[in-house]
Amino acid sequence: MIDCNLPKEGAEKGKEFYGVQTMHGDAERLWGWDLLTHGGFLTYPHHDAEGLCTYIMVLSGTKIWGYFNMGTHYTATRKELFSAWDDILLFDQAMDSEKYPPGVVLLKKGNTLIQPPGAPHMVYTPQNSLTSGGHFLSYSTVHLTELAVAYDCSKCPGVDGEQELAATNAAHPSLYRYIVWMILMLPKFASDQAKTLQPRPLLALIAFLDNAEKYNSTEVMKQMPGTTDVQRDTMAWEVQAEIVKEKQIIAKLKNGLGVTDVAITLEEGCWSDPWPACNFKKIFK
Repeated sequence: MIDCNLPKEGAEKGKEFYGVQTMHGDAERLWGWDLLTHGGFLTYPHHDAEGLCTYIMVLSGTKIWGYFNMGTHYTATRKELFSAWDDILLFDQAMDSEKYPPGVVLLKKGNTLIQPPGAPHMVYTPQNSLTSGGHFLSYSTVHLTELAVAYDCSKCPGVDGEQELAATNAAHPSLYRYIVWMILMLPKFASDQAKTLQPRPLLALIAFLDNAEKYNSTEVMKQMPGTTDVQRDTMAWEVQAEIVKEKQIIAKLKNGLGVTDVAITLEEGCWSDPWPACNFKKIFK
């Protein structure tokens, strides 16, 4: 990111360090939040916005977290997974607790829950509670992030509207730039002997940029900056510079992984299988 944002002209030209200067306000909102909930409140089935990992700590009171066991018996393929999410997340569907058996986790004061991307869940608050939490992305689970966002941007069956309005509880327009930053960091990892990465998460990162329009929902686009004028808007200029660099990295990734059509490759195999670790260092040697 530092290399991408080095000034090429003007008073700052020649500086060796010049980091990111602008951020969407949502980027900070995503990191952390507090929830004050009154007793008796029920949150209906949903998955957390933009396929983000979630952590939540109970500071007072209790929470009952209910999960649906998707497994891979009924949902081996991407299409089957989306159909199962329709069964669970759409408002007009009756819940099939036999096909997708729910399980519960009781969270008490002092407990911390870490939740993977796209996990359908519901929450009951039996007594007044205060919780603190936030969202994050992980290189090991970004293929699950891609699935959740792709689902949210698809259409409800028989309805001219997006799943996002029914399946999740917020929109985070800062996700796109976080994905760009994750890609920009990949060459740095190549020198780390202890770092291993798997093909499906790497392909998911590529997919977000290769088919950006597929992953931008109407709700997210409403909250994006109003200008892309790189002459007048610093954020637009920074994003454009970052994208130029990440396209070079993506070209190396595709070549190293032997992939031309990322979307088709992501359809192959079981959606939850990240595939064996690749020779990541060789890709960026």
